[in-house]
Amino acid sequence: MVKKKAASKKTASKKATTKKAVTKKSTAKKAVTKTAASKKKATSKKAVSKKKTSAKKSPAVTYINNEQRYLMVQEAAYHLSEKQNFEPGKDMDNWLFAEMEIEALMKKKNIKVK
Repeated sequence: MVKKKAASKKTASKKATTKKAVTKKSTAKKAVTKTAASKKKATSKKAVSKKKTSAKKSPAVTYINNEQRYLMVQEAAYHLSEKQNFEPGKDMDNWLFAEMEIEALMKKKNIKVK
């Protein structure tokens, strides 16, 4: 009779270990599911924050009058002619090139003519 009790104890202990292993696996699955859910929440928060940063304020607009613009173009054209040793016949080309440079500069610095 002693042998039967020992055998029954062995089977009982095997059943107990199997149950423990099963519960450990389910706990691990729950932990994986929780971390996956938290990652999804984190990515959705990041997407929202990106939208907020994409909205930028426009820089302030500076206004100048036509006379100021004319003087800027005149000075730029003079410097271009000076670099070319005041070659005759290049006046109009230098003026037009100076106008393009000033317009590009004004656009970059957000300057407008009234």
